[in-house]
Amino acid sequence: MRDTVLTTYRFLKDDVLYGALLYRYGVARHRALQGKAVRSQSHSYTCFYRSPAQLDALVGPVMTWLQARRPQGRLQIHVLACSTGAEPYTVASVITRAYPGLDVRISASDHHAEQVERTIAAMYSASDVLRRPPPREFIADTFERLGVWYRVRAALRDRVDPVQASLLDPGLAERLGPADVVFAQNVFCHLDPADVRAGFANVLRLLKPRAALFVDGMNLDLRTELTARAGLSPLDFKIREIHEYARSHVGDRWWNYYYGIEPYARWHPDRARRFATIFLQGAR
Repeated sequence: MRDTVLTTYRFLKDDVLYGALLYRYGVARHRALQGKAVRSQSHSYTCFYRSPAQLDALVGPVMTWLQARRPQGRLQIHVLACSTGAEPYTVASVITRAYPGLDVRISASDHHAEQVERTIAAMYSASDVLRRPPPREFIADTFERLGVWYRVRAALRDRVDPVQASLLDPGLAERLGPADVVFAQNVFCHLDPADVRAGFANVLRLLKPRAALFVDGMNLDLRTELTARAGLSPLDFKIREIHEYARSHVGDRWWNYYYGIEPYARWHPDRARRFATIFLQGAR
């Protein structure tokens, strides 16, 4: 009985009140905010195993799709705006566990030198690792304990190449080279629209003809426009789960924050493209 009441409450609150009745109001308020918001250029929040359903997509349908027509050889992954290294090391651990014999290299780039240095050190506190507690097997696979510290295992560190590079550098593609998978997550929301367009153009230049782009944390109007213009196909896999997880740190009145993300709207005519965070190049 209690579970039924809770499910009904969540449906009325999330799907009816905020997902339908207040949806257009929220979108209008948020669009108005975008034109005058002062965005933070020093925001740095990250955590290990940040989006479990995204990771399921990576080792599941994304890898299946890539390997169906990808030549044998090294899989190249770029993680842009990697912050302290939690995302690239998470990707390295998860993909190594799922594909232990795969030759994979991961470039982990960030504009800030101190973040690159932390990625190189690969040493983390308990609060860094357990901020959103990952599965125990992930912790065991990824870290060795050194007193109170968690150090990323050498086999994973060897797969990751930290480098200082800006998402807005016009020469980014020449520096990093093409990749099978690119992560550009939770960075575009902190850039002005003109920089978003420039940065997204740089990201597109990094994609191989058959590649996958993970791009969570981006204004949905711009993401919809730019992915459509680039001919990228949204991956319709656990879209709602991934989307709602990404916005779980923002309150119900999401429209009051420039980085706010609207609730999933199942009735939206462009639902897959608007709410997907993973896009495929070469799927058409």
